[in-house]
Amino acid sequence: MGGRDPAAHRLLDHPCLQVLVETERHIAVMEAVVRDAEEASGNFVHDCHIAALMIEHEVRRIVTYDSHFQRFPGIEVVKPGAA
Repeated sequence: MGGRDPAAHRLLDHPCLQVLVETERHIAVMEAVVRDAEEASGNFVHDCHIAALMIEHEVRRIVTYDSHFQRFPGIEVVKPGAA
Protein backbone atom coordinates (compact mmCIF):
# COMPACT_ATOMS: atom_id res chain seq x y z
CA MET A 1 0.00 0.00 0.00
CA GLY A 2 1.99 2.94 -1.19
CA GLY A 3 0.94 6.58 -1.17
CA ARG A 4 -2.38 8.37 -1.13
CA ASP A 5 -5.05 7.82 -3.70
CA PRO A 6 -4.91 10.70 -6.25
CA ALA A 7 -8.65 11.47 -5.85
CA ALA A 8 -8.32 11.56 -2.06
CA HIS A 9 -5.24 13.75 -2.40
CA ARG A 10 -7.16 16.28 -4.54
CA LEU A 11 -10.08 16.28 -2.11
CA LEU A 12 -7.97 16.68 1.03
CA ASP A 13 -5.93 19.47 -0.55
CA HIS A 14 -8.96 21.40 -1.82
CA PRO A 15 -9.12 24.90 -0.28
CA CYS A 16 -12.85 24.55 0.47
CA LEU A 17 -12.35 21.45 2.63
CA GLN A 18 -11.75 21.72 6.33
CA VAL A 19 -11.28 18.47 8.23
CA LEU A 20 -12.88 18.86 11.64
CA VAL A 21 -10.80 17.54 14.52
CA GLU A 22 -11.56 17.21 18.19
CA THR A 23 -10.76 20.28 20.29
CA GLU A 24 -9.98 20.47 23.99
CA ARG A 25 -13.77 20.87 24.51
CA HIS A 26 -14.64 17.61 22.73
CA ILE A 27 -15.36 15.40 25.74
CA ALA A 28 -17.66 17.99 27.35
CA VAL A 29 -19.47 18.70 24.06
CA MET A 30 -19.81 14.98 23.26
CA GLU A 31 -21.20 14.27 26.74
CA ALA A 32 -23.79 17.03 26.31
CA VAL A 33 -24.80 15.79 22.85
CA VAL A 34 -25.20 12.20 24.06
CA ARG A 35 -27.06 13.31 27.20
CA ASP A 36 -29.46 15.46 25.15
CA ALA A 37 -29.97 12.65 22.64
CA GLU A 38 -31.13 10.44 25.55
CA GLU A 39 -30.70 7.21 23.60
CA ALA A 40 -27.37 6.94 21.78
CA SER A 41 -26.50 3.50 20.48
CA GLY A 42 -25.44 1.81 17.26
CA ASN A 43 -24.84 4.05 14.26
CA PHE A 44 -26.42 7.00 16.07
CA VAL A 45 -23.29 7.21 18.25
CA HIS A 46 -21.34 8.16 15.10
CA ASP A 47 -23.95 10.82 14.31
CA CYS A 48 -23.48 12.18 17.85
CA HIS A 49 -19.73 12.36 17.26
CA ILE A 50 -20.21 14.26 14.00
CA ALA A 51 -22.71 16.59 15.69
CA ALA A 52 -20.24 17.24 18.52
CA LEU A 53 -17.50 18.12 16.02
CA MET A 54 -19.91 20.43 14.21
CA ILE A 55 -20.85 22.18 17.45
CA GLU A 56 -17.19 22.57 18.45
CA HIS A 57 -16.39 24.22 15.11
CA GLU A 58 -19.66 26.21 14.88
CA VAL A 59 -20.81 24.37 11.75
CA ARG A 60 -24.58 24.79 11.66
CA ARG A 61 -25.62 23.01 8.45
CA ILE A 62 -25.18 19.46 7.17
CA VAL A 63 -26.16 18.10 3.77
CA THR A 64 -27.34 14.53 4.31
CA TYR A 65 -30.19 12.08 3.85
CA ASP A 66 -29.69 10.96 7.48
CA SER A 67 -32.73 12.18 9.41
CA HIS A 68 -31.01 11.53 12.76
CA PHE A 69 -29.32 14.92 12.50
CA GLN A 70 -32.71 16.60 12.94
CA ARG A 71 -32.50 15.52 16.59
CA PHE A 72 -29.61 17.93 17.27
CA PRO A 73 -30.72 21.46 18.19
CA GLY A 74 -28.99 24.15 16.20
CA ILE A 75 -28.05 21.92 13.28
CA GLU A 76 -29.92 22.51 10.04
CA VAL A 77 -30.35 19.42 7.87
CA VAL A 78 -30.40 19.95 4.11
CA LYS A 79 -31.28 17.03 1.87
CA PRO A 80 -28.98 16.70 -1.18
CA GLY A 81 -30.61 18.19 -4.25
CA ALA A 82 -33.10 20.21 -2.21
CA ALA A 83 -33.67 23.76 -3.35
